[in-house]
Amino acid sequence: DLVASSLTINGSLDLSTYTLTGANTLMVTSGGTLLVGGTSNFPTGFTTATLNSSSTVNYYKAGDQTVSSKTYSNLTLSGSGVKTTTGVTVTGVLSLEGTATTTSTIVTNVASTTLQYKGTTAQNINNNLFSGNKSYNLTIDNSTGVNLNTDFALNNNLTVNSGKFLTIQPASSLSVGNAVSSPADGSGIIIKSSSTQANGSFIFP
Repeated sequence: DLVASSLTINGSLDLSTYTLTGANTLMVTSGGTLLVGGTSNFPTGFTTATLNSSSTVNYYKAGDQTVSSKTYSNLTLSGSGVKTTTGVTVTGVLSLEGTATTTSTIVTNVASTTLQYKGTTAQNINNNLFSGNKSYNLTIDNSTGVNLNTDFALNNNLTVNSGKFLTIQPASSLSVGNAVSSPADGSGIIIKSSSTQANGSFIFP
């Protein structure tokens, strides 16, 4: 176990499964990265924990983890298992990677948050996974695909990278407020139809 009165992370600190206890200030600076590999071992005991703009915290365990209830700039949920996200807010990039899934609604900032789907198996955007079913940007970077299973709105941009795809399922819709970037052949966005319920829909400028 590790003990520090105060700690500033300018580069990268990998806690692995160790605990870190402090008394005063914990700061992850802009560009700094804190990696958390234990079940529930975000640093504790510090009177102030500051996660500066453009800092990153990565919960990367191959298994279930509890994500500390904080406001993050950039948050990566990777590895595998269920990441419990009660009380979590993300203002920068929320990257969902590996086969990790989440529980509880994550609060997003509709003026700044980018959702990045970068999994290694098919991923889902379900109802109430994000506050108000809204975000600022959405980036699809999963070659096995991302399924949209609810009505969702983006205040800014949708980006589907080459070789990746987003499927809008029946009775689901995606509204994009600004621009769409996807493969020119149209393979990046699939809109499903149904004979028993409303077709999927895609609304963009």
